[in-house]
Parts: sequence; structure tokens; C-alpha cells
Amino acid sequence: MRDFIQAWATYFSMLRRDAGGWLLWIWEAPAPSWALPPRRAVEAARAIHAQPRSAREPKPPCATHSARTSSAPLPEDVIDLLTDRRPKVRAVAVAELEDLLAAPSGALAVAAREALEQLQRDESRTVAETAALVLARTGGLARRTQEQLNTTSGGAQDEIADLTAMIELPDAPQDVVAQALVSRGNIKAQQGDCAGAIADFTAVINLARAPVAQVASALVSRGVRKAQQGNSRAAIADYTAVIERPDAPPDQVARALVSRGIMRGEQGDTQGAIVDYTAVLRRPDAPPDQQARALVCRGIAKGRQGDSDGAIADYTAVIELSDAPRDLVAEAKGNRQRLRA
Repeated sequence: MRDFIQAWATYFSMLRRDAGGWLLWIWEAPAPSWALPPRRAVEAARAIHAQPRSAREPKPPCATHSARTSSAPLPEDVIDLLTDRRPKVRAVAVAELEDLLAAPSGALAVAAREALEQLQRDESRTVAETAALVLARTGGLARRTQEQLNTTSGGAQDEIADLTAMIELPDAPQDVVAQALVSRGNIKAQQGDCAGAIADFTAVINLARAPVAQVASALVSRGVRKAQQGNSRAAIADYTAVIERPDAPPDQVARALVSRGIMRGEQGDTQGAIVDYTAVLRRPDAPPDQQARALVCRGIAKGRQGDSDGAIADYTAVIELSDAPRDLVAEAKGNRQRLRA
């Protein structure tokens, strides 16, 4: 049993590390000694929340064994351990109960067995719900390609179903709901459901207490989808909302500036587009991929204005940028070669 608990503790510790700190709140959750695999946990969470709340509220383990074994109550120190929800303390309690199974007093062994069984029932409910939320933080669904979604464990529809289960959990934290909505919106967009994606992004924007990072991401993503629908004015409004928000994450501001620049260029406002691209390049916190994109786009805009030297300078800067994405470097080389020909 101790090895089993340690294995799951190690698993969640790895999740916490790989998620870059997102799962700090999981560490204080009940110990996942009897957790279901994440896929099945989502289904379990759906079944649990279909029940009335009174039927799924976990009872303190000591309540059951104190009622049934009044002639042989568990030691007070063990009861204190059982009422502590921290996983490391709970693991110690489980070890103490397992030792009591071999107690000379048969009644005490029965009490320990009943407490372990109650603990297992309580924690399996809690972990089923928690594991469903873990998927929203560790799945990386928003970064999957269309091909990956079609070939990974049931495809995009299964992913959407899982995310929907998380969104509908009554007690899910707002940041988890926001992340799940953004991820579901991105998957819907990749599936060609532009209206459904916009609906999910709008839900994040309107969600009370949604993290700023998720709201900014939803605004930019909604702007992209509105642009695809031909609604340029609404797309620019979404990009501008991110750019003018003082607490927006730098990567989202850079993404919004590049996107707004592209929209301005398509509307014939070449100078306005150049202003947006230059704003990205002046930001020391802009990610390298957005810097490279801004340089390529500004080079194209300068070429349209007849500024071949300026365009070549921008393309050269992309080529010399160490962290620039390969596709943008290739595009910059091709554009520069054509201007030099």
C-alpha cells in the first residue's frame, strides 16, 4: 500500500513540476492513493456530479468508525491524522491504520479496516474530481495540431467532451474553467467551428474573476476568428482591448499588435501596420517568435511602400535572429532574395 501511495505521489509531483507551478494547489489536495486514470476520472467526475450534493459529500473518516466501533475507538493521534487533509499527513495515517490491522484487539483491527475503507471511498471521489481538473492544466490541448487531435485517443471530439466535463464541474476554480474554455475554443476553431470557438472565447471574456492571461488570450483568439469571418472592425477592437490593457501579458500584447498590424495592412493602412509592427520590436519583453513575425510583416509593408532597402534590412534581421522560427526565417530569405534579384 505504501508503495502504491508513493507511486501516485511521485506522479502528481511530476505533473506539478512539468506544469511550471500551475499545479501548486494540487499538492494540498487529498492524497491520491486510489485515483483513477485521468481519462476515466473525467467520466467518474460526470457521474459524481450527476448525484445530489448530499449524496457525494465526503464524510470525515472518524465519523464512521466512531459510530460503529464505540467499544474500540481508534487512538486519538490516528484520528487527528485522519482529519488532516494534507497528502503527506494522510499517508502517515494510512500507514498507522495498516499497522493497526494486526492489533491484538480484534475490535481495534475492525475499526482500522473500516476507517481505511471509508478513507478509500472519500478520497476516490475527491481524486476523480481533481484529476478531471488536472487535465485542463496539463493537457496542452491548445497547442495540438489538427493531425494530432485526429489521431490521439479518440480525436478532437473526445478532447472537447473532456473539457466540457471540466467546465461543467460545479466547484471548478474559475482559472481552470477559463483555461478549459480557451482550449475548447481553440480545438473548435481547428475543427472549423468558428462560431463555437467565438462563443467559448466570449465566455472566458465574460467570466467573473477569470485570470488576465486567459482573458487576453481569448480576446486575441476571438479577434483572429472574427477576422476569418470578415468582421475586421470587431477583430481590431479585440486586439486593441488587449494592447490597451496595462496588466495584459507581454506575449499577448505582442501577438495582438502583430495581428492588428496585419488587419490594418489588409485595409490599406500600410503606415498604421508599420507602426504596430515597430511597437512590437520596441518591446524588450516581446517573445522571439513575435519579433520575427513583426519583422517579416514590416518588411512586406516596407516593400509595398517601395522601401526595398528597409525591407531587406528587416528580412536580414529575421535571418540573424537566433530564436526565430524556421518557417519565418525561410520566408525572410525568400523575400530578401526576390528583392535583390
